[in-house]
Amino acid sequence: MKTIQNYFHSHSLRFRIYLLLLLLIFLFGTLVAYNNFSAFSLLRKNVYRNTEDTLILYQKHLEDTLDRTETCLYTLAINNSALFTLKNTPQNTTEWFRALSQLQSDLRNAMSIYTANGFFCYLSAKEQLITQNFLADSLSLRQVIRQTVTQEAPNLSSWTVVETEGIYYLFRILYIDNAYMGAWVSLDTLLNSLTGDEDRARLVFSGEDGSLYCSGQPACTITPPGQQKESPYARELVNGEEMFALSRGLENGDCCLTLLVPYSDIANANTSLRTVHFRLAQPARSLLTKRPDLYNIRTYLKNHSRHLPESISTCAVGALCPPGCPWLH
Repeated sequence: MKTIQNYFHSHSLRFRIYLLLLLLIFLFGTLVAYNNFSAFSLLRKNVYRNTEDTLILYQKHLEDTLDRTETCLYTLAINNSALFTLKNTPQNTTEWFRALSQLQSDLRNAMSIYTANGFFCYLSAKEQLITQNFLADSLSLRQVIRQTVTQEAPNLSSWTVVETEGIYYLFRILYIDNAYMGAWVSLDTLLNSLTGDEDRARLVFSGEDGSLYCSGQPACTITPPGQQKESPYARELVNGEEMFALSRGLENGDCCLTLLVPYSDIANANTSLRTVHFRLAQPARSLLTKRPDLYNIRTYLKNHSRHLPESISTCAVGALCPPGCPWLH
């Protein structure tokens, strides 16, 4: 028991210094870790809020673009005199061909004003399909149009996603007075009208089931838009990169606009926090690596303090420098 007491007594100074130092380092590390976690959470929340605001702007611009094209379709279906003539004139007559040429010219003019890859008109009574686009007529697109307008219950209430030859399109079809008037636009064309090349890969269209509509890319799915509010920071693996997704449904379409944010962007923004953490912890590391110096200082003070009582007694009788004085050596 005495040996233990002597041990703690002889090492009490070093033991207390180390204990206090470790306690301070522990508290300091806990404070830095908590601060880093709080800062990262706040940073992620700010990125999410900014992403949501940006997505709302994209959504409104896209809906305005589609609404303008839809208004053009209503105008052509109701007020176009050439279409009225085609519906009420026998085929292959001079008047019929003149009206056909005029309708194609009107559709061509509409393409130069509105965001669309093509317009079409289908006369159900005569089974006549009239298309106008910038490129040569695609057989697959004509087949999609015929299949859509001839099915029993075609979707005529909103823009519909259609995939053909690996490319996704939005189709809008109106049925007015025994004639179908419609337009189509590729999803890539819509996205290019919203963003530049640097943000193009992050903005995509998705379905209600979470499937991504990416032309020419492998099929990929994310958390369905209806469940994203429950797990707003869910990690999605898209093309080998971890991201979180934020989606908003289109009011005039059966799809969603989705913005993908790589987690690497948040990690890069958080690099400065780690750097500060490292620099603040560096002094503590230095103290730990140089802890033998504390013991040397204590030993030096202990050895020389043994001469203090003898020196004080000598000075009291007036002998300031007696022979063998340790302070002269």
